[in-house]
Amino acid sequence: MKNPKKVIALVIGIVVILAVGGWLYFQFNTSVFPPNPVERDWKTYKNDTYGFEVKYPQILTVSENQKTGVEIFGVSFENSLANRQTSGRKVVFNVSIFGNSNQLQDAYKSLNLQDQGEIVIGGYTAKKLYRPTGPDYTTVYLIADKNLSIMSTDTNYNEISKTDIDLILSTFKFIKSSNTITDVTKDWKTYSNNEYGFEFGFPKDLSLVQPDKTDKLYNKNFDFYKYDSDNKYEPSYAIHLWVLTGYPVNNISIQESVNSLFKMQKSATANLIASDKKIGITTGSSLGKESQETHGNISGLMLKDASFSTYSTDDYFVAADEKKGIIFTFELNVPRKHQDLTEEAVRNFYLILDSFKSN
Repeated sequence: MKNPKKVIALVIGIVVILAVGGWLYFQFNTSVFPPNPVERDWKTYKNDTYGFEVKYPQILTVSENQKTGVEIFGVSFENSLANRQTSGRKVVFNVSIFGNSNQLQDAYKSLNLQDQGEIVIGGYTAKKLYRPTGPDYTTVYLIADKNLSIMSTDTNYNEISKTDIDLILSTFKFIKSSNTITDVTKDWKTYSNNEYGFEFGFPKDLSLVQPDKTDKLYNKNFDFYKYDSDNKYEPSYAIHLWVLTGYPVNNISIQESVNSLFKMQKSATANLIASDKKIGITTGSSLGKESQETHGNISGLMLKDASFSTYSTDDYFVAADEKKGIIFTFELNVPRKHQDLTEEAVRNFYLILDSFKSN
């Protein structure tokens, strides 16, 4: 006959395991809302400009134009009860609209997300990406056909669970849009250069200037200036392109040269920030964020969101066409006195990059 004490201990152990497992499941997966979104007293967010709508719980608050990068529109849904347990408000999910699919794909590269295949949201295929590291477990859905992303935070706080987020996504719909996102660049001009074999688009309100004398370091440089209607002499912001040919040089690979030029620019920005600090200017200074990106048909290094006393934005991109042995460097300068144009300038800068083709 089996030892009754062992049997009792085994039964107790199984009960404890089931109880703990059940508690964990309901803690992390059970929604406090009815299973059918129609039965809930949820609100509906509708955006006629970009053509989508989604239902959301009443405890969430909506904030439009909450942009974190180069997107042209952003709306976030935040937990209005988050201050009970944490400092600051918590974003449960946000929806971002981009100018084109390249910007959409590049926007989340720095997060090191894992590819989890595809799902369908609102009748369109969405690529699902996931970051399994804390403190918040981020899931991103990229809908390339709509240049749209949805980013959710899988954190169980204040009545919002992962199940609730999945149910919110199930209510997402695309509707007729009053704005054609793909037409952002339809009225742009096109610049073509036969000497170096490249072309790109640029807005009509930017003035292209090709200086007679080129920079000592570069073979050719091009400047695009945005002038205010009341001031034809001082640009509101500038976008620069420099072309450097003849690579590789002295057995140094073209990629090593790209890295060297990028480090040189980053060092120059750091020196300007250090100079500001010496005279007591610290507000608004940032060395920015470094990332590997692809724009148009070239890949390279990007420095985003750099700023100091002179410029509120100083983005910088260095890329190469290895077959032709050419390095292209792009820079965006937005003077601090015209920082109200930052959103327009950044959008145009990245759209120009995305239209770039080295033939």
